[in-house]
Amino acid sequence: MTLTPQTETPHLHYQLASRKANTKNYITPSIFRPHILAKDRIHAWSTPYAESKRLASSSKYSHQIISWGDKAMSEALKNSSKSSYGRESYTDETLLTGFIGFHLGGVVNVKGWLSGIRAWHDFNGAPWPTDSRQLCLARSGARAAGANRKCPIRNPITLSHLLALYFSLDFSKPFHCAIWAIALICFWGCRRLGELTIGSKNSFNSKYNASRSTFINFQLLPNKSPKAINFHIPWTKTTKESGASVTATAQSGELAILCPFLAIKCHLESNHNVPNSFSLFAYLDDNNTPQHMVKHLFLNFCDSIWKKKGLMNVHGHSFRIGGAVELLIAKVPPEIIAAIGGWTSLAFLIYWCRFEKILLAHILKAYDNDQVSRLQSTLDDFRISNRIPKSVIDTCANGIDISDYE
Repeated sequence: MTLTPQTETPHLHYQLASRKANTKNYITPSIFRPHILAKDRIHAWSTPYAESKRLASSSKYSHQIISWGDKAMSEALKNSSKSSYGRESYTDETLLTGFIGFHLGGVVNVKGWLSGIRAWHDFNGAPWPTDSRQLCLARSGARAAGANRKCPIRNPITLSHLLALYFSLDFSKPFHCAIWAIALICFWGCRRLGELTIGSKNSFNSKYNASRSTFINFQLLPNKSPKAINFHIPWTKTTKESGASVTATAQSGELAILCPFLAIKCHLESNHNVPNSFSLFAYLDDNNTPQHMVKHLFLNFCDSIWKKKGLMNVHGHSFRIGGAVELLIAKVPPEIIAAIGGWTSLAFLIYWCRFEKILLAHILKAYDNDQVSRLQSTLDDFRISNRIPKSVIDTCANGIDISDYE
């Protein structure tokens, strides 16, 4: 019997790819691999194995039921994941461990690659070597070999960065107001920059990004002065569709100009003509046209200011790091900071351990020795109160997944 690939289902629509493939990444033409966008390959590309499984299912269930299942599984992945997973294919245990060994200690993201491969298998009902000790050992070996090849640790955003940004902005410009609101909420709310910005100009999706219609709770103190702002984002890297609550506490006194409460009010007022169908931090451009705040645009704008001021090079994650440091120095309890940033107790301590060397170098320049000693003592007390051995934190921070040995 000759198997031919399935035709397009009524619920999944594929767009032909217009860009030609890189000659170094040539894909042999096949009726099982149509020339479509990478994000569609996970459900449009096929194999004889997948077609035989589908043929068996079609003898029991209608085409519509099968296509509904395909649609439901497709919705489980973000387009960015579909695009990266779209580069993968079907394989077996020997090929998996062989690939890991070939790239041992290299720059390939083994964890991400394996996630893509597994998604292909799951989507097409192919067996996956879940209990393979060979694969488990190969992954552990890759983590150990790559422990010294991790991406450079990001420098934290400091108050100096925020002040330099503030004095370089023109708050009569809607774009600048949006920049300022994002910067302060990411910092004081210990959030990932990608949670408040959009990946690309056309990638806004209310399933993953907070929209302009998002309810923002402006909390006040008994004397009616600002206390905090709080709003929900629909998706995070760790909680997926459960999303998270973003909380940023108002600042006063010497830090009043760095207040996220006032910054987001300024943004909403300056960009009040942005439609509710746009992202939360969308802004009006010079032509009064609403635009989404794209992550690389935000970073490039800020980085150009900070470079002129001779400040440390930073990345999107630097806001999250710097905010956690500043809150710790301000004597905010670690469990509160962990809750604000969406960390578990263990994850927060691992996070701190991972960045400890570079953070201490920064802190020693910005704070006195007593403050630094108190900070380290606070974190140690937090670890002890949660009954987490220091050896566990050190092991996790060095890239070894202890769950492999439980």
